[in-house]
Amino acid sequence: MPIWLRNFTFKQIAEYKEQERDAYKKAASKGKKGTNIDLNNPGKVPDSRRQINPPNYITKASKK
Repeated sequence: MPIWLRNFTFKQIAEYKEQERDAYKKAASKGKKGTNIDLNNPGKVPDSRRQINPPNYITKASKK
């Protein structure tokens, strides 16, 4: 790989990572930290009225 192409590729990747980091910081600075899960009622979805149903099957492992 030629030096100029290696340098160009490195600069493109560095710019992309910087933009990604800035977008992450911007999203994180809006005051939303963590998730909005109610730990007392984990089956309820906070953003809607839908209820998360647990799976209705039972897995059995061998008892050795």
